[in-house]
Parts: sequence; structure tokens; C-alpha cells
Amino acid sequence: MKKLKYLVLTIFYLTLIIALFYLRLYEDIGRLGYLLLAAIMPFLPYCVSYIVKLKFNDYMIIAYDIFVMAAMIGGNIFGFYSFTYFDQILHFTSGILIAFFIYLIYVYLKKDPSIKDKRSLFIATTYVLGLNSFIAFLWECFEFALLVFFGNDAINNASEGVYDTMTDMIVCFLGGLIIIASIISYYKTKRKNFLIKAAESFIDDNRLIK
Repeated sequence: MKKLKYLVLTIFYLTLIIALFYLRLYEDIGRLGYLLLAAIMPFLPYCVSYIVKLKFNDYMIIAYDIFVMAAMIGGNIFGFYSFTYFDQILHFTSGILIAFFIYLIYVYLKKDPSIKDKRSLFIATTYVLGLNSFIAFLWECFEFALLVFFGNDAINNASEGVYDTMTDMIVCFLGGLIIIASIISYYKTKRKNFLIKAAESFIDDNRLIK
């Protein structure tokens, strides 16, 4: 898994170098800020890890780096947001990743990734879906603030009204259902899928289980 993590990180920075030449070729220095911000984003999980005293495992780091590469480099620098449904796919993927992270934090607090009965299943799924939807709501509030205070119409409010906002929140919710399906699958079959293995690894890395 560590080799894959370093491979993804290498691809990330190679893509950044290509993006730099791309911006220079088209003399598009206006998006250089996105490039600089993207360059430091892989360090963010490690900074957060140091602050909250939690070790993020390789599953989490790989997922985070791939998403940042798609959103910040592909979307903001290469202009993939102009492609039909790219934004919706990105928000759907973010719903999966956010719900994934939420579940790992949930089992960390619970100190046990198992789902033993319907009550624990209900609590886990409600926690994951509720917090996932709340984070999606906060993100849309952030985008709206960009419009109000900086005139940056990231949510296309001027042209689409609430359509873009609601679409983003709905597809994010649907992405979260992928993680819910994994939780329910584990509850019914007791077979450890990718989600449960990642949860156990996260707990183990933080020394809550021996």
C-alpha cells in the first residue's frame, strides 16, 4: 500500500509540472494561484494529523490525493469543469470520500468497527449520512460566500439559481450511499470488505487495538 501511495504522489507532482508548462504555454498566469495551492495540498493531511494527534492511514491519503488531483489540477487548471457532468461526478466522489472518512472517525471513537445489531447499524448509517449531508451543506455555504463577498460565482447562482446547489448536495448524498451499502453488506454477511479493512487499519494505526 505504501508503494501505491508514493506512486500516486509522484503522479500528482508530475501532473503539477505538466500543468505549469500548460499555464505558461497559454500565458494563463491567472490560475497560477490554483497551482501553488494544489502543490501544498498533499501536506494538509499530515498537518491535520499532527494537530489532532491521529495517524491517517494509506487508504485515506491515497483517496485524498487522487481527489485533490482531479478537482484542483484537472478541474481548476486544465478546465475540466467545462465538461458536462464533471462537477456532478466530482461531488458524487466527494460524497463517497467524505462518508468514508466519517466512518473511519466513527469507528475510531467507538473503538470497534463491528456492526453487531440493528441498533448499531442504525446509529452508524445515520451518523455517516447526517454528517456527510451537513458537510455538503457547509461547502455550498462556502461557495455562496465566495459569490457574496468576492463576486466569484462558483455555484452558478446568477445563471442557475438553486439548481447547481441542490444538484451538488444530492449527488454528494448519493455518493455517501455507497459507503452505507458497504456498512450494510458487512452487517448482513459479516465479510470484511474494503471499508471494514480500512477501518481496522485506522484503529490499529492509532493503537486502539493490539
